Amino acid sequence: MIQPGVENLSWDSALFGFPVGCVQAWRLSPGDLERVLGSLAAGAFRLTYLRADWEDSVRRRMVEQAGARLVDRKVTFRKALPFPAPPWPAGIRPFRGPVPTPGLEALALASGLHSRFRLDPSVPSGVFETLYLTWIRRSVRKELADEVLVADGETAFLTLSREGEDATIGLVAVGEPHRGRGLGKALMAAAEAWGAEHGGRFLSVVTQGGNPAACALYRAAGCALVREEAIYHLWTGPS
Repeated sequence: MIQPGVENLSWDSALFGFPVGCVQAWRLSPGDLERVLGSLAAGAFRLTYLRADWEDSVRRRMVEQAGARLVDRKVTFRKALPFPAPPWPAGIRPFRGPVPTPGLEALALASGLHSRFRLDPSVPSGVFETLYLTWIRRSVRKELADEVLVADGETAFLTLSREGEDATIGLVAVGEPHRGRGLGKALMAAAEAWGAEHGGRFLSVVTQGGNPAACALYRAAGCALVREEAIYHLWTGPS
């Protein structure tokens, strides 16, 4: 029986090949969180994601004492979109095709360089690659994104979704040989143009606090830090 306060993640469970759960620690009182953490020791889930506000020392300490590993400092950036929509920058266009090209798939893998699924040594081999390749393939099919933008020559890319009043960036990467040429800045300008054209009021993006290049890009584009979250992985049950 799954303890109240623990969400069963069916998609993640299928990806990993074993039960995966999630606990939004910031939603629980310390007493409820203590009960939930105790229930996880029974091993209903092999892996549980535990999410807490970065500044919440009480819940973070409880999670760490339960044996969870800090795997990500997730940060959210946001800015107001201009009106009317600005012009598109040269060299950025929507990707058109039923499946991603090998170059686009390589960029998708590069976008996950700082992903917790790549950095956590307990994550089984191949899971990170499967996750990010599935992400770009489903984005191209408009299942996980509304648009995929690419730079000329597929040297850089970015995925976008309209979520309420936000145009939200998903994946973004600039190919290593092409960095320092302003492609990230051009992608951000195109994202703003797309978001404004599609009726968004804000542009938002979530990235890893341990990814200084991405954080610098979003700050340079005028985005403000609006949320910081600690993400933990708790491994329990049989290996």
